[in-house]
Amino acid sequence: MKQFWITKVKQFWTTKVKQFLKRNNAIVINTMASIASVVLSIMANMLYEYLLTATKSDAAAPVKVFYGFSIITFTVILIYLISYIAEQIKQKIWPEIMDNHYMKLAFLKIRKLGSIRQETFQEAKKCNATQDISAFMIQECVNNMQLVVQSCYDFFDSAFSVSGQLVDEIKFESTFMTKSYCDGEITIPCSANKENRTPVSMLHRANNPKIFENTETAKIYKMDRPVMVLVDDTSKDSGYVETYSDQKARIQSSVILPVLSHENVMLGALVVHCDKAGFFKKEMYNFWNELLEMFSVEIGYQKLLLDYYIENAPQAKKPF
Repeated sequence: MKQFWITKVKQFWTTKVKQFLKRNNAIVINTMASIASVVLSIMANMLYEYLLTATKSDAAAPVKVFYGFSIITFTVILIYLISYIAEQIKQKIWPEIMDNHYMKLAFLKIRKLGSIRQETFQEAKKCNATQDISAFMIQECVNNMQLVVQSCYDFFDSAFSVSGQLVDEIKFESTFMTKSYCDGEITIPCSANKENRTPVSMLHRANNPKIFENTETAKIYKMDRPVMVLVDDTSKDSGYVETYSDQKARIQSSVILPVLSHENVMLGALVVHCDKAGFFKKEMYNFWNELLEMFSVEIGYQKLLLDYYIENAPQAKKPF
């Protein structure tokens, strides 16, 4: 019977209560803060009244001290209990609140891309008025993919890396990995990081075009049904293969999302990694998948356009 009621209470919490808190999170938090303020005001007033009465009474000093200490102790315990309950409720509903917040930030980054692309297109058109149209559009597609990758990096950098310290902040890197039009091997045509530098692995690729053949992206290419791969801690993942020595010291947590066409053909992979182990947690798999999908759709469209222009302009120089 006891287990029956425990199950009922859990079901009630996971359905009615949790849904109510999710829909009315701001109201609940503000209400709790108001109640806490009222209770603390009452306790402060009681303490003041007691001290005022105690100073005028004939009670012995130890008795006055005892009652005064009791009221203060009770007030402190009450403050602690209210704070503890508020924190427990916050822990239940805050992750969902922040998930929605980050989704909105990512959406705003994507929406801003439209105006940025228009501006860069107009500038490029002015500077390359005499250039062959196919070559011009090929370069524009590559530039647009770079803008999306840069926007993805900017989102992570602004949303998660700010820690108040310039040295110990989380460092992110965003890349788009796809197959080269020149040699058919995996390459990185677009990347973004704090230092604004080309990925170290690309320096090694110049001498070894197959350097990415054992990476997570290569494994996704081999999947019958490509899905996102999340590596929460590269140091503990024996299957994570380094492309150069000590790469795991810099890439400690990573998420790799396949960029798919409308026909589910893999066009490449959007990769985001950072130097903080455990940042990308497996229990947040669906969240990261949905968030990165917003960026991958934009990259996928530009990649399809790029494939089209290259296929219909064999004389044009391959971008990568």
